Amino acid sequence: MNKLIKKIGVDKILHFLVGACVYFTFDNLWVVIVIALLKELLDEKTYGGFDLVDFLITVLGGIMALLIIILKTHL
Repeated sequence: MNKLIKKIGVDKILHFLVGACVYFTFDNLWVVIVIALLKELLDEKTYGGFDLVDFLITVLGGIMALLIIILKTHL
């Protein structure tokens, strides 16, 4: 498990988990997209870099949460 975490990176895992948590909290994928975008725009201003991969992984976490809810309600 440690090798997998090192390979993916803690930052990317956290982005994924935050995307899922935001979706589970607000039950709206658009909220996940907006929050991920705002976070990366803040990073652009603060650190000088918008990370498209971080944005996409955050949204992917939201999509995964949506799929879990869909599967849970239809199975």
